[in-house]
Amino acid sequence: DTVVLQNEMIDVISIALPGVMVEGNVYSGIIEGGNHQLKELLEKRYEKEIYLINDVNAAVVGYYASQNQYKSIAFLFQPIGRMAGSGIIVNGQLVRGMDHLAGEVPLKLSNDYFTLANTPEGTLELVSKNIMSIIAIVSPEAIVVYSDLILDGQDVSDEIKKSLSQYSLKVYPKIIKVENILEYILLGAMILSAKE
Repeated sequence: DTVVLQNEMIDVISIALPGVMVEGNVYSGIIEGGNHQLKELLEKRYEKEIYLINDVNAAVVGYYASQNQYKSIAFLFQPIGRMAGSGIIVNGQLVRGMDHLAGEVPLKLSNDYFTLANTPEGTLELVSKNIMSIIAIVSPEAIVVYSDLILDGQDVSDEIKKSLSQYSLKVYPKIIKVENILEYILLGAMILSAKE
């Protein structure tokens, strides 16, 4: 409220949050009730254009913009105790899919998903399984991983190589572990809202 009051030149407010944004509705497990017409509520409150974006889509756009080595990348975010999400760029284009569902990984890869997502070992297992799914569907050049419970990106690379070795594959996507997701979310949200 204070920022908007103090800065009259703000035309657009961009908000990155987990979940699926469809026509101003937010479908998210972190917002009670799951479905909210957040865009409409915020536009009425602030009398500004509101742009809602998935947080990991923003992160992948931000990461992509900060490098020039890869044309196809995925960004996987595995929060502690919650479901993972991913953002995907193929040939320089953000993949949103029908109703912006691309990249949502709410599929339970294990019956004890939430238990696993609370331990380093369990998180490594979940991240590895999610990455295998991403490789099978998109096969990006690089996969960026952010998780507070993954301490070393080499552990993820080793797990992926081990899993793919059964298929005699010699080429693997580059696994890049980042220590901060927020800088990429901020950059990506600015880029995406500027395009709108």
